[in-house]
Amino acid sequence: MKKVIAVAAIVLAGASSAFAESSSIAKASLYDQIAAPKVDTVKGLELGLVYSNTPAIRGLQLNVIANKTEDLKGAQVAFAMNSAKSATGVQYGIYNTTKELKGVQLGIVNSAEKAAGVQYSVYNTTKEMDGVQLGLVNYAEKFSGFQFALVNYTVTMGKGLQIGVVNFIKNSKLPTMIIANAKF
Repeated sequence: MKKVIAVAAIVLAGASSAFAESSSIAKASLYDQIAAPKVDTVKGLELGLVYSNTPAIRGLQLNVIANKTEDLKGAQVAFAMNSAKSATGVQYGIYNTTKELKGVQLGIVNSAEKAAGVQYSVYNTTKEMDGVQLGLVNYAEKFSGFQFALVNYTVTMGKGLQIGVVNFIKNSKLPTMIIANAKF
């Protein structure tokens, strides 16, 4: 009888892991893949201590030090760094980076390749943005919207306004202005 129970327990354990879903409403992470449960998607809260790395977040990824995900729909909050390939929502930490932002970045340094939304920090940088940059230094290669900082620099301005001590719009007839610069 003990052998039958042992075999049944092994079969059930194997079956449950075979049918386990790759998502969870909660996840606890210590470092990278040292986490429970080991899932690809969190639909709720991921709480981490050193470094959290989950492919998809639908909710809140909260960590003391750093967060990473491929696809964020929700919020990332960490003291040092937040990283997402695609971020729809909010990133809040010292350093925030994403390839594609639809939402808000709040920190000391914000970086996005393509952004639609708001960057608010000491230094904001983006390759392409439609939205608002607020900081001490704002840099954009292609920009449409509003920049407010001590120094604003845009290589190619679509339609937009810059307010700051020094404002550069490289593709403008007046590329350098003090106080304000615009292109419409």
